[in-house]
Amino acid sequence: MRPIRRHTACAVFLGVLFTGSCALSAEGQSEKPPVPDLTRNGQPEKTHDLSPGPTGTRTTLLVALPTEPSWQDMAFLAAVPAATVVNSGAPSLIALDASGALSPEIQDYARRYRPDTVFLLGGAAEGVVVAGRTCSVLKAGSADEAACTLSAKFWRACALAVICQDDDYEAGLVAAPLAARLRAPLLFAGAQGLSQPAAKELRRLQARELIVVGKLAGALQSLKQVTEQVAELAGARDVMSWVRKRGLSVAYLAALNPLDRSKTVIKKLSLSGALLAAGRDGLVAPLPY
Repeated sequence: MRPIRRHTACAVFLGVLFTGSCALSAEGQSEKPPVPDLTRNGQPEKTHDLSPGPTGTRTTLLVALPTEPSWQDMAFLAAVPAATVVNSGAPSLIALDASGALSPEIQDYARRYRPDTVFLLGGAAEGVVVAGRTCSVLKAGSADEAACTLSAKFWRACALAVICQDDDYEAGLVAAPLAARLRAPLLFAGAQGLSQPAAKELRRLQARELIVVGKLAGALQSLKQVTEQVAELAGARDVMSWVRKRGLSVAYLAALNPLDRSKTVIKKLSLSGALLAAGRDGLVAPLPY
């Protein structure tokens, strides 16, 4: 058997197994629980308005991940809710090797999934072809830029947005499936608060409520310049409690190790937990070990 590099194995595992299982839902082979409307003053309210696209189409997002911790890890997490909303709850999101090469396994998945549109997030290569489709490159040089680009591409408006620190991997793992469950974008704040592009994007979305996951280093004031309605959720337990209070059902919980970004032999498999949860309208339970 041909040996597979550890990180390549991780990328194939993420890309083929997990988006493949979600692809079954896209093909109508499994049912997904509906997303209940949130309410305002007792009345149902539509919280998101997606960018227009042909109904019934399939979109695949690709993200190349370096072996070591990088901003692309957080960009992948921002892509989880984006891939979820653009595919009506069944995300097709693939982690590539750092080189951006398409392994035979990923090519096989793409042929079976037959995406109508393919986006490469943060990639520099032009003209990459996946299953007969030329990838459109979404340029980004940071997690913040990637998240803003995804939000602008896939949402016309959204009353809610999820925020976490751009270097808090565990918070990102928790925030990504929450954002997918809410059909809301995931954006990031830095040490000095929201960047100007992030604040501008929140205003474009007309976000009225921000859900913060994890601790922000001095960023709350910049959030409240966008809206006064800011919910602070320190971790997964708080997220679960908040979701329950909002009347959102959760029937799936993915356990994952947030330390595997750097401290395990095969790294970043925790990303698959966030993607699995998103594909099943679930949440994650971080279990460091």
